[in-house]
Amino acid sequence: MELEPTGQITGPIPADHLLYPFGWADPASRDSTPDRNRGSGRYFWGHTRQIFPDEGGCWAQPSRPYGGYPGARGMTFRMHFGLVPRAQLHCLQGLVAAEDGRKHGQSLDELTGCGVILLGHALIPTQPQ
Repeated sequence: MELEPTGQITGPIPADHLLYPFGWADPASRDSTPDRNRGSGRYFWGHTRQIFPDEGGCWAQPSRPYGGYPGARGMTFRMHFGLVPRAQLHCLQGLVAAEDGRKHGQSLDELTGCGVILLGHALIPTQPQ
C-alpha cells in the first residue's frame, strides 16, 4: 500500500512546537494475514516526516509505503497530527529509541507524558486482499 499525504492547517504552529504525523491501527480492524491480527491501538511517531506548511497552511509529503507489512490490508488506520514541544523532543526520542517502542509504538499516555498534543486525524481504511 502507498500513501501520499497532503493537507492544510489553519493557524500557525506555535514557535516552540513541531508538527508530526502519528500512525495508529484500529484494534477493531484485522489484517489479511492467516492469523487475522488486530490493530495495536498504539501510536507510531513519524519522526522522519515532520510537516512544514506553506504560508497558506498547505503541506504535502511524497508517496511512501504505508501499513508496515505486506499483510496489513484490511486494517483501518488513522494518521493523527500532533504538536510536539521542542523542549520535549528528547522524551519522545527516548520512547522510540527503546526496542519495545520501536516495535510496538507508544500509548496515548506516553505521548501526552511527553507533551504531545494530538490535533486531529485522517481515516485510512484499506481493503483485504
